[in-house]
Amino acid sequence: MRTITSFIEALSIIAKGILDFVSEYKEGLSVLETICKIAALIIGGIWAWKGFIRNRLRFPSATLEHVITSWIDEDKTFLHVKVRITNTGNMLIQLSKGKTWIEKLTPLPSKVRTAVRAGKEIPQGRREIEWSLIAKHELTATEGIQVEPKETDELNFDFVIDRRISRVLIYTHLENEAKGLRKKIGWNLTSIYVTGRHNNSMPHMDEQGDERRLPSADPEDRPEPRVVDPMPPARKQGPPKTEPDPEPGED
Repeated sequence: MRTITSFIEALSIIAKGILDFVSEYKEGLSVLETICKIAALIIGGIWAWKGFIRNRLRFPSATLEHVITSWIDEDKTFLHVKVRITNTGNMLIQLSKGKTWIEKLTPLPSKVRTAVRAGKEIPQGRREIEWSLIAKHELTATEGIQVEPKETDELNFDFVIDRRISRVLIYTHLENEAKGLRKKIGWNLTSIYVTGRHNNSMPHMDEQGDERRLPSADPEDRPEPRVVDPMPPARKQGPPKTEPDPEPGED
């Protein structure tokens, strides 16, 4: 019994000592707790910033899609190109410029046909055939096109081309306003489309790639000059002939 009492007295002494220590140093412990919280916030902020930089969260991000419709009327092919832009990032996309153009693939442009016959389809130092330009539309920053994060917007373009052209390449380049960024951010999309039938375009996405160079136009696609029949040269009218005198004695 005395052993149990001694144990209880010892526990009481230890508990009293702990309470006295906490009471004496509670202000110091409070300061230490505050310092630990601040340190935890700093460490968390550093990790969050590293994740922000590593995951490129401060850069705009987007995907593009072509939705193409075609029909024939008045011996022309009408192409309606819808460019769908989806903001997949956490930053506002504000377009500073953009363009969509069409290149002729089939029938072959004259310069490509000549290069094929010479066995030099792809120019040296390049990766693609140099097709020819048919038509082009451009956007500017004054149009004020913005896409909020996680939202989708659409741009619409119409083209009218020669009915003989049966296959085209459709290219779109959109560029984000570069405020606060060290470099401009742009997106490219290339699709190949066959006119005159229901088909799915074949897109080739090259996000944040190099901007495609504007191709030259095919001379065959330029409108033929108007032929005007030349006027016959004006004939100068001479003075009227003088009536001759009658032969003498023939009155």
